[in-house]
Amino acid sequence: SSNFVSGGNETTIMSLIQALLVHGMVVAGDPIEGGGGHFGVVSIKAPDEKTLESCRKFGRRIGELAAKLS
Repeated sequence: SSNFVSGGNETTIMSLIQALLVHGMVVAGDPIEGGGGHFGVVSIKAPDEKTLESCRKFGRRIGELAAKLS
């Protein structure tokens, strides 16, 4: 059930990543030391402050990657 953090969501995410790569898109991971997990930031309810901070860190990471690629 997708009501749980690992309730099949990982299969959906992997399918989406495969489709993105097939179309030549860049996929940026969220390193575990950055506060996320191996599938990125996940929340199944209203995010708490820790989750929001993980989202901010991930946003900064995406901005830095975009700057490197431009």
